[in-house]
Amino acid sequence: MKNFNLSIKLLSGKHIPVVLLLLFALLLAFFLPASISNQIKHGAGIVAVPFQKAATVTVDKVSIFFERLFSFGEPEQENIRLKEDVDRLKNLILKQADVIYKLKNEVRSLSNYYDNRKVTEKPLIANVIGYDTLAFRKSLLLDVGTKRDVAVNDIVVFGNALIGRVFSTSMYTSRVQLVTDPDIRLPSRVLETRNQGILTGNSNHTCRMEYVPETANVTEGESVVTSGAGGVYPDSIPIGVIIKVEKVSSHLFQNITVRPFVDVAQIEAVLVIKNETNIDG
Repeated sequence: MKNFNLSIKLLSGKHIPVVLLLLFALLLAFFLPASISNQIKHGAGIVAVPFQKAATVTVDKVSIFFERLFSFGEPEQENIRLKEDVDRLKNLILKQADVIYKLKNEVRSLSNYYDNRKVTEKPLIANVIGYDTLAFRKSLLLDVGTKRDVAVNDIVVFGNALIGRVFSTSMYTSRVQLVTDPDIRLPSRVLETRNQGILTGNSNHTCRMEYVPETANVTEGESVVTSGAGGVYPDSIPIGVIIKVEKVSSHLFQNITVRPFVDVAQIEAVLVIKNETNIDG
């Protein structure tokens, strides 16, 4: 470092005459006899050492600078690749978590169904692949059809609660009429009081139970289940809970609002149960 500082000082303005003199001596050495010129060259070489070291240090620093400059992009590219790998792993984890969630729902639905029903026919697991977007219709599209022996009037449940019935089929899909569909007519009864009526949809997330006499004792919080009348729906399948009861003295029947136990907007898989009349046929 001392030699380097010396070389810088030699390049300052006041040392220029000395530098010129040294250069002149070096040139003169080439024209002198060998014995004399060798001594001068040796002395000049000693004087020139600081310049050589300074030049060497400078070249080394420049080399290191350019090496760093040209290799600067490599760590950045490596970071980009690592980030892409991390993103791929995150997506894979989310995908696996979604699969696990679906399987858990299927297992829970099957478990609830088997725990609460006397099973005579093994239910078929189906995935929800579409929703009816029309306001006055309420239906689901499933990924099973006649190729899996699904037929019209087969019952669709989630867990132990009724969702609706199959009303149209193709080879690979089937459409389900929900309990909230205004066109559905579902024989039902109040679980606690045994009062019977007909359940129909309200085109929203609720149903209404019709033809319950005004004199019947019905209260909010009671459960509504299928009555089994008509032969389409098995009896005692849970449908929903009564959330509102209105009695009008001039009317023969009460206005009863029922909220279904299942919110179809939050389910991805359901169980399709063969209708007993379809089995017999």
